Amino acid sequence: MILKELLQLVNGEIKVSPLSGFSQIDSIEIFGINTLKHASEKELSFFSNQKNYDEYKKTKAKVICVEKKFFKENFLDNNKIIILVNNIKETIKILLDEFYQDEIIEPKISSSAIISDKVYLGENVSIDDYTIIKQFSKIGNNTTIGALCYIGKNVVIGNNCKIYPMVKILDGTKISDNVIIHSGTVIGSDGFGYLKDKDGKHQKIKQVGIVEVSSNVEIGANVTIDRATMGKTFIAEGTKIDNLVHIAHNVEIGKNCLIIAQVGIAGSSKIGDNVILAGQAGIKDHVIIGDNSIVAAQAGVISDIDSGKVVSGYPAIDHKEQMKIIAIMNKLPKIYKNNK
Repeated sequence: MILKELLQLVNGEIKVSPLSGFSQIDSIEIFGINTLKHASEKELSFFSNQKNYDEYKKTKAKVICVEKKFFKENFLDNNKIIILVNNIKETIKILLDEFYQDEIIEPKISSSAIISDKVYLGENVSIDDYTIIKQFSKIGNNTTIGALCYIGKNVVIGNNCKIYPMVKILDGTKISDNVIIHSGTVIGSDGFGYLKDKDGKHQKIKQVGIVEVSSNVEIGANVTIDRATMGKTFIAEGTKIDNLVHIAHNVEIGKNCLIIAQVGIAGSSKIGDNVILAGQAGIKDHVIIGDNSIVAAQAGVISDIDSGKVVSGYPAIDHKEQMKIIAIMNKLPKIYKNNK
């Protein structure tokens, strides 16, 4: 891509040192994008954090996108062309989409796939090697299923889905359109339900519900989503789930949530819309978390959270209050020393 086209794409503004000697800047060709550390002379890179200024000075990239609020005159190095943009994250997304377009996969059903004759396959479906699909399941149009996947009985997968290799989708699961599921994920495994009998032994409670995943959801690698005891475990439209998350039976998650790595959500909890659960947060069973809330990393939620709240710590409380408590606790050694 030549620089003139790239500028139009990102709505950028060029800044160049008067001493640079660059000529015909508009026709300079960019062959890819990369980090400051790893970029070559033919690749474009990005600067969005003052901590990276040393890398900026050392980078081999000649063309660098800089967010306007970070730009300073000392950025005008003789060997660099600066492109000023309003939002570096939006710019990165635009350029990633442009330079690394999705591979167009020709629809193909592998001869080694084992597909029941009672499965419905839509148009342009692709199923890779050694995948198994059991009876009465339905696969929508333009859906791709990678190698070594297992699709159980009565599963419904919508249109334009992408299932990566070694995913397990068990009986009765319903997945809507435009869903992405990464490798190692298991959807529809039994919920963790037991009843202690009079002899003190744990007797299994049958798990006969399903999992339902709405459209435009992305599920990371090695996620486990348990089927409901009865009814359904439900993930609403637009929610994004990171790697290594566990979602227990009968959990309900709202629209456009972000569930970060190693979060655990216990059974029958209800998560509202636009909620962020940061890394390693733990959610107790039967808890309700209101819309637009944020649960900080490693927080332990043991009671309901109102909409719009930011909580942290264990037990999770208002984040500002938690910070005050931590500040006081950090003073305790000095207080103890002074009062010995």
